[in-house]
Amino acid sequence: RLLSLGIDAMIVATSGDDISSFRLMESRNVPYVLLDRQVPQLKAPYVGVEDVLVGEMATQHLIDIGCKRIAHIYGPEMSPGRQRLEGYKKALQRAGLPIKESMIVIPREGGPRGIQHGFEATQRLLALRPRIDAIFAFNDPQAIGAIEAVLAAGLRVPQDVAVIGCGDLPLGRTLHVPLSTVDQNTKELGEKSAKAVLSLLRKGDKAGPMRRQMLKPKLIVRQSSDRSASKKTLAG
Repeated sequence: RLLSLGIDAMIVATSGDDISSFRLMESRNVPYVLLDRQVPQLKAPYVGVEDVLVGEMATQHLIDIGCKRIAHIYGPEMSPGRQRLEGYKKALQRAGLPIKESMIVIPREGGPRGIQHGFEATQRLLALRPRIDAIFAFNDPQAIGAIEAVLAAGLRVPQDVAVIGCGDLPLGRTLHVPLSTVDQNTKELGEKSAKAVLSLLRKGDKAGPMRRQMLKPKLIVRQSSDRSASKKTLAG
């Protein structure tokens, strides 16, 4: 539909690994930039975050606050989901903690990963014995659903189950239990992808080698995983 409008270029955050649409763009000589999700078969410029590091940072934070049974709610079967899972496993291995497939859950319902997916997945995680003591969710909506499920089960966040997500959504800051997260530098992702596509348009066939721009994530600790703050509150 966009091609029928005569657009000059595209920035694409793909929803899957099917590359037929990209081949169609290439056949029409429409340049494009991949945003946030990598597709190995394509050689277009890519702008994203270091997702393996996202998984490592989130999981290492949970290890640092004393968690031993850390679960992961998996994301869509694309590069961010796969790489955040890889980072999760790396952090556990480095800490000498076991990687248990039972503690890595995929939401049963399809579609974009949202609050309901996190809620349903966490209900299954909470049924495990011995009980989990932390959850790293693929994104903030799933992490918000995880918090709701933990509280609905009569447990405390973060004292019984600590939770962290990814994305730094504004909603996460306003929750009754503000959400810890990994910031993907979303604003900079948008700026760099726009600059990349404008560069393609300016240079045309002389664009030269395709560039991969990888941004560093940033850990943001809030109440959902701040056990030191919760201990002070209880002591007070």
